Amino acid sequence: MSKARFVWLWLVLLTASAAAQVEFQEQKDSVLVRVNGKDFTVLRFGADRNKPYLRPLLTASGKVVTRGYPDDPQPGELLNLPHQVGLWVGFEKLSGNDFNEIDPSYDKKRRRGKVVFKEITAMQGGQERGVLASTADWVTPEGKVLLRQEEELTVYAEPKDCRMMDVKFVLRPQERVTFEDEADGILALRLGVPFMAQNGGRVSNFTGTEGADQVIGKRSPWVEFEGTMDGRERVGVMLMDHPDNYNFPLRWKVRSTGSIYASSFGERDFYDDPPFKQLYSAPPNGAKDMGLTLKKDEALTFRFRLLIHPLPMDLNAEWLKFAKPAAK
Repeated sequence: MSKARFVWLWLVLLTASAAAQVEFQEQKDSVLVRVNGKDFTVLRFGADRNKPYLRPLLTASGKVVTRGYPDDPQPGELLNLPHQVGLWVGFEKLSGNDFNEIDPSYDKKRRRGKVVFKEITAMQGGQERGVLASTADWVTPEGKVLLRQEEELTVYAEPKDCRMMDVKFVLRPQERVTFEDEADGILALRLGVPFMAQNGGRVSNFTGTEGADQVIGKRSPWVEFEGTMDGRERVGVMLMDHPDNYNFPLRWKVRSTGSIYASSFGERDFYDDPPFKQLYSAPPNGAKDMGLTLKKDEALTFRFRLLIHPLPMDLNAEWLKFAKPAAK
Protein backbone atom coordinates (compact mmCIF):
# COMPACT_ATOMS: atom_id res chain seq x y z
CA MET A 1 0.00 0.00 0.00
CA SER A 2 1.37 3.43 -0.92
CA LYS A 3 2.11 5.94 1.81
CA ALA A 4 -0.47 8.35 0.39
CA ARG A 5 -3.18 5.68 0.37
CA PHE A 6 -2.30 4.63 3.91
CA VAL A 7 -2.59 8.23 5.13
CA TRP A 8 -5.94 8.61 3.31
CA LEU A 9 -7.31 5.42 4.87
CA TRP A 10 -6.10 6.44 8.32
CA LEU A 11 -7.86 9.81 7.97
CA VAL A 12 -11.09 8.11 6.86
CA LEU A 13 -11.04 5.80 9.87
CA LEU A 14 -10.20 8.66 12.22
CA THR A 15 -13.06 10.78 10.86
CA ALA A 16 -15.54 7.89 11.18
CA SER A 17 -14.42 7.29 14.76
CA ALA A 18 -14.79 10.97 15.66
CA ALA A 19 -18.30 11.04 14.16
CA ALA A 20 -19.50 8.03 16.15
CA GLN A 21 -22.32 9.03 18.49
CA VAL A 22 -22.27 5.89 20.64
CA GLU A 23 -18.91 4.68 21.91
CA PHE A 24 -17.57 2.17 24.43
CA GLN A 25 -14.43 2.43 26.53
CA GLU A 26 -13.27 -0.81 28.15
CA GLN A 27 -11.79 -0.38 31.62
CA LYS A 28 -10.85 -2.67 34.50
CA ASP A 29 -13.93 -4.75 35.40
CA SER A 30 -16.18 -2.31 33.51
CA VAL A 31 -17.16 -0.71 30.20
CA LEU A 32 -18.01 3.00 29.99
CA VAL A 33 -20.84 3.84 27.58
CA ARG A 34 -20.86 7.34 26.05
CA VAL A 35 -23.58 8.92 23.90
CA ASN A 36 -23.10 12.11 21.90
CA GLY A 37 -19.87 12.86 23.73
CA LYS A 38 -21.32 12.43 27.24
CA ASP A 39 -21.24 9.60 29.77
CA PHE A 40 -24.42 7.52 29.80
CA THR A 41 -23.72 4.46 31.94
CA VAL A 42 -21.13 1.92 33.05
CA LEU A 43 -21.45 -1.84 32.76
CA ARG A 44 -19.81 -3.17 35.94
CA PHE A 45 -18.83 -6.80 36.36
CA GLY A 46 -16.45 -6.93 39.31
CA ALA A 47 -16.68 -10.20 41.25
CA ASP A 48 -17.34 -8.35 44.55
CA ARG A 49 -20.94 -7.53 43.49
CA ASN A 50 -21.80 -11.13 42.51
CA LYS A 51 -23.52 -9.98 39.28
CA PRO A 52 -23.02 -7.60 36.35
CA TYR A 53 -25.08 -4.41 36.44
CA LEU A 54 -25.36 -0.92 34.93
CA ARG A 55 -24.72 2.05 37.22
CA PRO A 56 -25.08 4.99 37.08
CA LEU A 57 -27.64 5.80 34.41
CA LEU A 58 -27.64 9.45 33.32
CA THR A 59 -29.99 11.78 31.48
CA ALA A 60 -28.92 13.52 28.26
CA SER A 61 -28.17 16.59 30.42
CA GLY A 62 -25.85 14.56 32.63
CA LYS A 63 -28.00 14.02 35.74
CA VAL A 64 -27.90 10.67 37.53
CA VAL A 65 -31.30 8.92 37.83
CA THR A 66 -30.17 5.76 39.65
CA ARG A 67 -29.60 5.28 43.36
CA GLY A 68 -25.96 5.52 44.43
CA TYR A 69 -26.08 3.11 47.37
CA PRO A 70 -24.25 0.84 48.04
CA ASP A 71 -21.41 1.93 45.72
CA ASP A 72 -21.79 5.70 46.11
CA PRO A 73 -24.42 6.66 48.73
CA GLN A 74 -26.11 10.03 48.22
CA PRO A 75 -27.96 12.29 50.70
CA GLY A 76 -31.53 11.19 51.32
CA GLU A 77 -31.12 7.61 50.07
CA LEU A 78 -32.39 4.60 52.00
CA LEU A 79 -29.34 2.59 53.02
CA ASN A 80 -30.87 -0.86 52.72
CA LEU A 81 -31.36 -3.60 50.12
CA PRO A 82 -27.82 -3.38 48.67
CA HIS A 83 -28.69 -5.86 45.91
CA GLN A 84 -30.90 -3.18 44.33
CA VAL A 85 -28.13 -1.38 42.48
CA GLY A 86 -28.59 0.22 39.05
CA LEU A 87 -30.14 -1.95 36.32
CA TRP A 88 -29.65 -5.71 36.48
CA VAL A 89 -30.93 -9.12 35.40
CA GLY A 90 -31.78 -11.65 38.11
CA PHE A 91 -34.46 -13.82 39.67
CA GLU A 92 -35.38 -14.76 43.23
CA LYS A 93 -36.50 -18.38 42.87
CA LEU A 94 -34.80 -20.49 40.22
CA SER A 95 -34.83 -24.20 41.09
CA GLY A 96 -34.55 -23.35 44.79
CA ASN A 97 -31.75 -20.80 44.33
CA ASP A 98 -31.83 -17.03 44.82
CA PHE A 99 -30.28 -15.00 41.99
CA ASN A 100 -31.75 -11.67 43.10
CA GLU A 101 -30.81 -10.97 46.73
CA ILE A 102 -27.20 -12.02 46.22
CA ASP A 103 -25.24 -9.25 47.90
CA PRO A 104 -22.31 -10.76 49.87
CA SER A 105 -23.51 -9.07 53.09
CA TYR A 106 -26.76 -11.07 53.24
CA ASP A 107 -27.45 -14.08 55.47
CA LYS A 108 -25.49 -16.95 53.95
CA LYS A 109 -28.00 -19.57 55.18
CA ARG A 110 -30.11 -18.96 52.10
CA ARG A 111 -29.14 -20.61 48.82
CA ARG A 112 -27.73 -17.46 47.25
CA GLY A 113 -26.28 -17.98 43.82
CA LYS A 114 -24.04 -15.75 41.74
CA VAL A 115 -24.31 -14.36 38.22
CA VAL A 116 -20.69 -14.74 37.15
CA PHE A 117 -19.55 -12.52 34.30
CA LYS A 118 -17.63 -14.42 31.62
CA GLU A 119 -16.66 -12.21 28.68
CA ILE A 120 -17.44 -9.34 26.33
CA THR A 121 -18.46 -10.91 23.01
CA ALA A 122 -19.14 -7.75 20.99
CA MET A 123 -18.43 -4.03 21.42
CA GLN A 124 -19.25 -1.89 18.40
CA GLY A 125 -19.99 1.82 18.50
CA GLY A 126 -21.66 3.76 15.72
CA GLN A 127 -23.32 6.98 14.60
CA GLU A 128 -26.89 5.79 15.15
CA ARG A 129 -26.40 3.04 17.72
CA GLY A 130 -23.86 0.89 19.49
CA VAL A 131 -23.99 -2.73 20.60
CA LEU A 132 -22.36 -4.20 23.70
CA ALA A 133 -22.77 -7.96 24.15
CA SER A 134 -21.58 -10.20 26.97
CA THR A 135 -22.11 -13.58 28.62
CA ALA A 136 -22.53 -14.65 32.23
CA ASP A 137 -23.26 -17.87 34.12
CA TRP A 138 -25.87 -18.33 36.85
CA VAL A 139 -23.98 -20.43 39.40
CA THR A 140 -25.33 -22.22 42.50
CA PRO A 141 -23.59 -22.07 45.91
CA GLU A 142 -22.02 -25.45 45.03
CA GLY A 143 -20.57 -24.08 41.79
CA LYS A 144 -23.03 -25.68 39.35
CA VAL A 145 -23.99 -23.62 36.30
CA LEU A 146 -27.79 -23.57 35.89
CA LEU A 147 -28.08 -20.95 33.14
CA ARG A 148 -25.90 -19.28 30.55
CA GLN A 149 -26.95 -15.66 30.04
CA GLU A 150 -26.26 -13.99 26.69
CA GLU A 151 -26.96 -10.27 26.95
CA GLU A 152 -27.01 -7.62 24.24
CA LEU A 153 -27.32 -3.91 25.01
CA THR A 154 -28.24 -1.66 22.08
CA VAL A 155 -27.70 2.02 22.86
CA TYR A 156 -29.16 4.70 20.59
CA ALA A 157 -27.86 8.18 19.74
CA GLU A 158 -31.35 9.53 19.03
CA PRO A 159 -33.42 11.24 20.28
CA LYS A 160 -30.62 13.55 21.40
CA ASP A 161 -32.59 14.87 24.40
CA CYS A 162 -33.21 11.29 25.60
CA ARG A 163 -31.22 8.21 26.50
CA MET A 164 -32.62 5.03 24.97
CA MET A 165 -31.34 1.48 25.34
CA ASP A 166 -32.68 -1.97 24.46
CA VAL A 167 -31.82 -4.81 26.83
CA LYS A 168 -32.04 -8.22 25.18
CA PHE A 169 -30.96 -11.39 26.94
CA VAL A 170 -31.21 -15.09 26.21
CA LEU A 171 -31.27 -17.56 29.11
CA ARG A 172 -29.97 -21.03 28.16
CA PRO A 173 -30.49 -23.78 30.80
CA GLN A 174 -27.56 -26.13 31.31
CA GLU A 175 -29.94 -28.60 32.94
CA ARG A 176 -33.68 -28.74 33.65
CA VAL A 177 -34.63 -25.59 35.61
CA THR A 178 -37.81 -24.09 37.05
CA PHE A 179 -38.65 -20.40 37.36
CA GLU A 180 -41.18 -20.30 40.20
CA ASP A 181 -44.12 -17.91 40.29
CA GLU A 182 -42.17 -14.99 41.77
CA ALA A 183 -42.34 -11.18 41.43
CA ASP A 184 -38.65 -10.39 42.09
CA GLY A 185 -37.20 -10.66 38.57
CA ILE A 186 -36.44 -10.85 35.71
CA LEU A 187 -35.17 -7.30 34.99
CA ALA A 188 -34.90 -4.71 37.75
CA LEU A 189 -34.05 -1.04 38.24
CA ARG A 190 -33.51 1.09 41.35
CA LEU A 191 -33.90 4.84 40.96
CA GLY A 192 -32.60 7.72 43.06
CA VAL A 193 -34.01 10.21 45.56
CA PRO A 194 -35.97 12.45 43.09
CA PHE A 195 -38.16 9.48 42.10
CA MET A 196 -39.21 8.53 45.64
CA ALA A 197 -42.85 9.34 46.46
CA GLN A 198 -41.86 11.27 49.59
CA ASN A 199 -39.89 13.65 47.34
CA GLY A 200 -42.65 14.16 44.77
CA GLY A 201 -41.81 11.24 42.50
CA ARG A 202 -44.66 9.27 40.99
CA VAL A 203 -45.12 6.01 39.10
CA SER A 204 -47.79 5.32 36.46
CA ASN A 205 -48.74 2.81 33.76
CA PHE A 206 -50.46 2.86 30.36
CA THR A 207 -53.99 3.16 31.79
CA GLY A 208 -53.07 6.35 33.64
CA THR A 209 -53.09 4.55 37.00
CA GLU A 210 -50.77 6.34 39.45
CA GLY A 211 -49.11 5.44 42.75
CA ALA A 212 -47.07 2.38 43.71
CA ASP A 213 -49.90 0.67 45.63
CA GLN A 214 -52.18 1.05 42.60
CA VAL A 215 -49.66 0.15 39.86
CA ILE A 216 -48.10 -2.86 41.57
CA GLY A 217 -49.31 -6.16 40.17
CA LYS A 218 -51.24 -4.56 37.30
CA ARG A 219 -50.63 -5.75 33.75
CA SER A 220 -49.17 -3.05 31.51
CA PRO A 221 -46.86 -2.87 28.49
CA TRP A 222 -44.84 -0.23 30.34
CA VAL A 223 -44.37 1.64 33.60
CA GLU A 224 -42.74 4.98 34.28
CA PHE A 225 -41.33 6.85 37.24
CA GLU A 226 -41.24 10.64 37.05
CA GLY A 227 -39.15 12.96 39.17
CA THR A 228 -37.71 16.48 39.30
CA MET A 229 -33.92 16.74 39.09
CA ASP A 230 -32.16 19.57 40.91
CA GLY A 231 -35.52 21.15 41.65
CA ARG A 232 -36.25 22.13 38.03
CA GLU A 233 -35.68 19.46 35.35
CA ARG A 234 -38.62 17.06 35.06
CA VAL A 235 -37.47 13.61 33.97
CA GLY A 236 -39.24 10.35 33.16
CA VAL A 237 -37.69 6.88 33.37
CA MET A 238 -39.72 4.37 31.37
CA LEU A 239 -39.33 0.58 31.17
CA MET A 240 -41.12 -1.22 28.33
CA ASP A 241 -42.14 -4.85 27.93
CA HIS A 242 -41.99 -6.39 24.45
CA PRO A 243 -44.96 -8.32 22.96
CA ASP A 244 -42.72 -11.32 22.24
CA ASN A 245 -41.78 -11.72 25.92
CA TYR A 246 -43.15 -14.49 28.09
CA ASN A 247 -46.40 -13.55 29.87
CA PHE A 248 -46.81 -10.22 28.04
CA PRO A 249 -48.02 -7.78 29.25
CA LEU A 250 -46.34 -8.57 32.53
CA ARG A 251 -47.34 -7.56 36.05
CA TRP A 252 -44.90 -4.98 37.44
CA LYS A 253 -43.58 -4.88 40.98
CA VAL A 254 -42.97 -1.25 41.93
CA ARG A 255 -42.31 0.50 45.23
CA SER A 256 -42.71 4.14 46.24
CA THR A 257 -38.97 4.12 46.99
CA GLY A 258 -38.20 4.00 43.25
CA SER A 259 -37.69 0.30 42.55
CA ILE A 260 -39.08 -1.54 39.52
CA TYR A 261 -39.16 -5.26 38.77
CA ALA A 262 -40.29 -6.48 35.37
CA SER A 263 -42.05 -9.49 36.90
CA SER A 264 -42.47 -11.76 33.88
CA PHE A 265 -43.04 -14.82 36.12
CA GLY A 266 -45.15 -13.10 38.78
CA GLU A 267 -48.88 -13.80 39.16
CA ARG A 268 -50.01 -15.58 42.32
CA ASP A 269 -47.00 -14.21 44.21
CA PHE A 270 -48.45 -10.70 44.07
CA TYR A 271 -51.34 -11.70 46.32
CA ASP A 272 -48.90 -11.98 49.24
CA ASP A 273 -48.04 -8.28 48.85
CA PRO A 274 -49.67 -5.79 51.30
CA PRO A 275 -51.78 -3.89 48.71
CA PHE A 276 -53.40 -7.18 47.66
CA LYS A 277 -53.70 -8.70 51.14
CA GLN A 278 -56.14 -5.90 51.97
CA LEU A 279 -58.44 -7.23 49.24
CA TYR A 280 -57.76 -10.98 49.09
CA SER A 281 -57.22 -13.64 51.72
CA ALA A 282 -56.04 -15.95 48.93
CA PRO A 283 -55.39 -15.60 45.19
CA PRO A 284 -58.74 -15.31 43.38
CA ASN A 285 -59.98 -17.90 40.96
CA GLY A 286 -58.27 -17.51 37.62
CA ALA A 287 -54.93 -16.41 39.06
CA LYS A 288 -52.68 -18.89 37.30
CA ASP A 289 -49.26 -20.03 38.40
CA MET A 290 -46.93 -18.32 35.91
CA GLY A 291 -43.86 -20.34 36.81
CA LEU A 292 -42.07 -22.00 33.92
CA THR A 293 -39.92 -25.12 33.58
CA LEU A 294 -37.32 -25.31 30.82
CA LYS A 295 -35.42 -28.37 29.67
CA LYS A 296 -31.70 -28.39 29.04
CA ASP A 297 -30.81 -26.56 25.83
CA GLU A 298 -34.20 -24.78 25.65
CA ALA A 299 -33.80 -21.02 25.40
CA LEU A 300 -35.89 -18.15 26.75
CA THR A 301 -35.45 -14.69 25.24
CA PHE A 302 -36.46 -11.37 26.79
CA ARG A 303 -36.34 -7.90 25.34
CA PHE A 304 -37.00 -4.65 27.19
CA ARG A 305 -36.43 -0.97 26.44
CA LEU A 306 -35.27 1.74 28.83
CA LEU A 307 -36.10 5.35 27.94
CA ILE A 308 -34.87 8.30 30.02
CA HIS A 309 -36.56 11.41 28.70
CA PRO A 310 -37.72 14.97 29.41
CA LEU A 311 -41.37 15.58 30.24
CA PRO A 312 -43.98 15.68 28.88
CA MET A 313 -43.92 12.86 26.30
CA ASP A 314 -46.47 10.60 24.58
CA LEU A 315 -45.51 7.36 26.31
CA ASN A 316 -47.91 5.06 24.48
CA ALA A 317 -46.48 6.31 21.17
CA GLU A 318 -42.96 5.54 22.43
CA TRP A 319 -43.97 2.02 23.39
CA LEU A 320 -45.49 1.44 19.95
CA LYS A 321 -42.15 2.37 18.35
CA PHE A 322 -40.58 -0.41 20.40
CA ALA A 323 -43.33 -2.96 19.89
CA LYS A 324 -43.86 -2.33 16.16
CA PRO A 325 -40.79 -0.56 14.73
CA ALA A 326 -41.31 1.11 11.37
CA ALA A 327 -39.94 -0.80 8.40
CA LYS A 328 -36.88 0.71 6.76
